[in-house]
Amino acid sequence: MSLFVALMMLLSALPLLVPDASGTRWEQTSADDFDDGESFFVETSGGTLKLSRGLTGTWSAVGEAADDYFGASVASAGDVNGDGYVDVIVGAYQNDDGGNAAGEAYVYYGSSRGLSATPDWSDQGEAAIDLFGSSVASAGDVNGDGYADVIVGAYFNDDAGSNAGKAYVYHGSASGLSATPDWNATGEATTDYFGHSVASAGDVNGDGYTDVIVGAYYNDDAGNNAGEAYVYYGSASGLSATPDWSDEGEAASDFFGRSVA
Repeated sequence: MSLFVALMMLLSALPLLVPDASGTRWEQTSADDFDDGESFFVETSGGTLKLSRGLTGTWSAVGEAADDYFGASVASAGDVNGDGYVDVIVGAYQNDDGGNAAGEAYVYYGSSRGLSATPDWSDQGEAAIDLFGSSVASAGDVNGDGYADVIVGAYFNDDAGSNAGKAYVYHGSASGLSATPDWNATGEATTDYFGHSVASAGDVNGDGYTDVIVGAYYNDDAGNNAGEAYVYYGSASGLSATPDWSDEGEAASDFFGRSVA
């Protein structure tokens, strides 16, 4: 079944994923990103991502190789380079450039002509089977510099234990996203699946900096697979190194944090 995505092309918007049982319908976005009076339609199918302006002028991009799963996650990236156009981030969590299924994420910049034909930025998982890019989102502006940042999850990363998971934030700038992560955090224990879901949390404490939320739906702190979610506050220096807030599922197998927003 194809996955159809209504991609809200606004700095603070998040993508709305709309499965279509018929596999034949386009979903319309509600935003006019290029100020030409046309809305947008997004379709992912068979490793190809297609973006259509109005009813014509389709933009598309494809994965680098078979079984990359390019387009399994997609989101608005916000305006990462401050040129006044919103950009798009796409995940390919089984890409092998960094090792078998290490995963990769790509950003395409917006312009008056639409999105770029080739990625303007990309990064890969640190090791085989990290599944980097399984979740992608705009992080908002976590350091208050006026540029949008992005967050990427790799929920099979093993840095803190087998499949403990990891999430990464890249800061925007006039030249685009940083080449290496400006922030990262890992799950607490083996098989937490930290980073399975990632999102901007908005500014939860009113300090003028955007915060992020990360889910770890297999975390066992409150019982086997009860799950947990964590919020990290933004600041002038970026996100906090440790969670400023967290909460857990009420009982075993609650999978709390499987989705966050």
